[in-house]
Amino acid sequence: MMVEYLKNQAARCMSLARVCFDLETARQLRLLAEDLKAKADEIAGKGQAQSRTMQQQQLQQLQQQQQQQQNDDDE
Repeated sequence: MMVEYLKNQAARCMSLARVCFDLETARQLRLLAEDLKAKADEIAGKGQAQSRTMQQQQLQQLQQQQQQQQNDDDE
């Protein structure tokens, strides 16, 4: 949700920059848009990394449980 908000704000800044007659203001709006998009990408990347880490942990737990069950069956 936060990522979507930041991307929308970045798009608004870019739209304003395109129609702005003051070159310095347009430049500042473009820079702000780039910063907002970078932050959104950073947050999205962290979220994906955390998801992968969690999936890996769950997979390891499942494998350990299966190994334990197999060891119990062998006895």
